[in-house]
Amino acid sequence: MAYRTIFNPKTPQKYAGDTSKIECRSLWERNVCKFCDDHPNVLKWSSEEIAIPYTNPIDKKIHNYYPDFYYEMQNQDGTTKKVVAEVKPQKEYQMALLLQEKKLEVPDQKSLKKLKRFEYDLKWLRKI
Repeated sequence: MAYRTIFNPKTPQKYAGDTSKIECRSLWERNVCKFCDDHPNVLKWSSEEIAIPYTNPIDKKIHNYYPDFYYEMQNQDGTTKKVVAEVKPQKEYQMALLLQEKKLEVPDQKSLKKLKRFEYDLKWLRKI
């Protein structure tokens, strides 16, 4: 059974979005929610609230990609760092890297679609 829970922030004023819809799909995501909610230098955060439009390389249509997290953090020098973060298990990340390096062959069309989408997501994350 997959992990799924709703996160209730202690500091809802820091959350940029609907606080009743903060869904965690893993303990890692829950830990990031807790970090953003508790850390005094995190000024604002959200979970799957921002949309990044992209053209899907498979169907050539425009879709929206919703990163797991966005947060703004105040640095020690007073500047604000804006971060878009994706939370993935190491196994999925390594698989996408191998696919990008052409060291992984995908056996069927269904797997190809899933991995191509993830590969594309990684490319977007690097550009942001």
